[in-house]
Amino acid sequence: MIVTVLGANSLLGQHLLQHIQRSDRSVQLITWTHSGAFEPRLPEIEASFVERFNGFDALHKAVHRSDLVFNLHEAQDLSLFPRDALLLLHNVDCELLILIVCCLA
Repeated sequence: MIVTVLGANSLLGQHLLQHIQRSDRSVQLITWTHSGAFEPRLPEIEASFVERFNGFDALHKAVHRSDLVFNLHEAQDLSLFPRDALLLLHNVDCELLILIVCCLA
């Protein structure tokens, strides 16, 4: 089974990866992050067994072979004047792109 975790650097993403690796070593893991590389922050996440992708351009590559996709990607702006364009890009447009890419996979 191939499992893809979108938003793998999030706290929930880290715990999900850790749990999957503890539970079933036969699961092939793929991670996707919007920007920056995947960084394992919890113990027992064996990064050498994780295929990594980042950026919107790599989204299709991250999900096209997957049997199961967890979408944990989000953007938060807790400032006094939130950047609406950034929130729209990550929390609306990105979600639409993920749905399209998953349907094409």
